[in-house]
Amino acid sequence: MSDFGAWHAVLNCWYLTLSEEECDNWDNRCERAGIKICWENWPPSSSVKEELMRSWERIFDLELLKPHPDWVGGETVACIERIYMDEIENVTYFKAR
Repeated sequence: MSDFGAWHAVLNCWYLTLSEEECDNWDNRCERAGIKICWENWPPSSSVKEELMRSWERIFDLELLKPHPDWVGGETVACIERIYMDEIENVTYFKAR
């Protein structure tokens, strides 16, 4: 299980902060170091990359994120790495209008 809103940090290459103060701190540190983190210039320096990726692990800590629904989302989603054919019991087809 993970937080749906928090996934946007990973998808957009953002540091997953829990407060505006933490966000400002990260942004200021990157700005002072002359670092612009985005997928176009991936990967950043190793120390920054490690810290950034550690912040992404927060998407799975629902108890940590629970007090911050306005900041990170509050909705949960499940991610499944693989589903095997013999595990499928029923299929419902859906056609969008």
